Order: sequence, then structure tokens, then C-alpha cells
Amino acid sequence: MERETQSYFINEHGSYNTNSYIKFKYVCHRSGIFKSESKKIRHLKVQGSHKINGYCPEISGKILKNGICEVELVSQHIGHDNNLGHLNLSKTAREDLAAKISLNVPFDSILDEVRDSISGDQIERLHLLTKKDLSNIQQCFNLNNESVRHANDAISFEAWIKEVELTGTVLYYKPQNIQSEEHKEL
Repeated sequence: MERETQSYFINEHGSYNTNSYIKFKYVCHRSGIFKSESKKIRHLKVQGSHKINGYCPEISGKILKNGICEVELVSQHIGHDNNLGHLNLSKTAREDLAAKISLNVPFDSILDEVRDSISGDQIERLHLLTKKDLSNIQQCFNLNNESVRHANDAISFEAWIKEVELTGTVLYYKPQNIQSEEHKEL
């Protein structure tokens, strides 16, 4: 249903049990009020927030003890359009893209393949894929080509220098705040 309506529903509050049924409720991911946690140093992105400063109808349901499931669905979204720009990539799409990234397929090739898969006028969130999305997936799944040497940039840089010195690319390296015996003027 989410794919057909180009929407995404989340279970905000879990479910609760009674003697005769289990009740659950899913709300549209755009429901809610935007609360900025920033210190107003940067401007809000041009696209705006996912939140609509209101509430969109939800899906609620009950699973009865005899196994019957009753669902109430309001299929009309209220307060917002079904804009693909506000949808996240699905979990399966992210996993498929992560598999391609792990095989060292170049980002441009992945983007070309995704854009070539558009058929007719059926556009999904996947077809709006950007290099930034791929970079975020790479970071989320820890698929960086080179392992992170150290969280401290100075230590990481020195490890890289030692690695590159063996190739002859670096002629001379002097760390900051350390006196050089060979070149005292530096």
C-alpha cells in the first residue's frame, strides 16, 4: 500500500493488548509538528521539513484473539501532497544499493542504471537517487573504500603519511609543534 500511495507509515507508539484484542496504530510519517533543534545558525533546507505542522489520518487496527484482523484506513492524505522528495528510500532499496556499493560499482553507473529503469510515468523515490544518497548509504553500512584510521585527524593523517612515504611520493614530512633535527629553520 505504501508503494501504491507513495507514502510511508510509522508505528509511533507500538501496540497494546487488551483481553479481547491487540490494538495498533500507524501514522503518516509527515504527521507532526516541526521542532527545530538548531541554534538558528543555518537556514532550513529549501525543500522544508518532512513534518506538516498538523496531523494526517492514520491506519488503525485490531487483531482479535480469534485471529481476525480489523483495519480502519483513511486513504486520503490531508495537509500535504504525496511529494516523493519527502519520502525516504525503502529498506530493501537501501540494501540493494549497499550491495552494489560493496562490489565497488561506481556511483555514476548505479545512478545510470536506476535512471534507465524508469518505465512510463511511474516514478518512485528510487528514481530521484542522488550521489549524496549513495554516500549516505555507504556511510550507514560502513562500506567506505578505506577503513577509518582514527577519529583524531592528526593521527589519521600521520598514519596515511607513513603509508605514502614508502612509495616515494612524500619527500619530507614534519609534524606540527615538533622540532626537526635536520631542518631547524622549519
